[in-house]
Amino acid sequence: MSLFWLIVVGGVIYLLFKASRRDRTAPAPKGLTNKSASRSAERIPDWLRERWDLAERLGAGDVFPAWYFDPMTEFQSNRLDDDGRSHSPRLTKGQASDLIGLGEPADEDELEVLRFFKRPLRGMSESRARHEIALLFKDEAARKAWEERPMTARQKEFFRFFGMRTSAGLLKRDADQLIAVRIQRARDEGDPLFNQWSTYESLLDEFDDPDFREGYGIKKPPIAAIRNAIDALLAEGKTWDDLDSDTVAERLLEMRPNLER
Repeated sequence: MSLFWLIVVGGVIYLLFKASRRDRTAPAPKGLTNKSASRSAERIPDWLRERWDLAERLGAGDVFPAWYFDPMTEFQSNRLDDDGRSHSPRLTKGQASDLIGLGEPADEDELEVLRFFKRPLRGMSESRARHEIALLFKDEAARKAWEERPMTARQKEFFRFFGMRTSAGLLKRDADQLIAVRIQRARDEGDPLFNQWSTYESLLDEFDDPDFREGYGIKKPPIAAIRNAIDALLAEGKTWDDLDSDTVAERLLEMRPNLER
């Protein structure tokens, strides 16, 4: 065989050998090329890769909605570029949403679910919360427990604030309906309790916020402690319009110094 053909045959054998090695490498998560997965390895946590594998196995259904498997939108692609996240153009809409959500905090509705099931919340991103909830709700018993959960401390405080009596064992979903009716009535009638409750609820939201509490160096106070601080300020002549989270926090620490970290 001539030197020319030896070189050609040798080149073909070399290319076939490299291709076979590529075939033996572990596949990237669905929608990611091996190259883009390698570039993003530090920014794609293991749990997210597992989520994408789970989506591929389960398909559209109770855990992953049909839109999750649609192609990534141009808006999502641009957002990922803006965030500095390398990505494959083959990402699905759901995968792109997961990557974007890595940089977003979990919203309060998601945190409420995780609190109910006593899941740790520190450092919880929107995407991680979404994934944890999806895994929880694969279990029918967990879904039923969530749907039939009792009313919350915030709801109990609403009924106390408006002077409403409720039956023992009231479920959250039923309490939601009663609250919606009472709020609408208060709004229609111009009841001053409507604006007062809005202020009170905003204050409760502030003290639920870990960042706000960290700024004051306080532990999460019980609702009764916040209520007592507000009552003390009102008794001194403050009005509901005068109240803000800083004023209430200062009085709260005066009355409950043990809340200081």
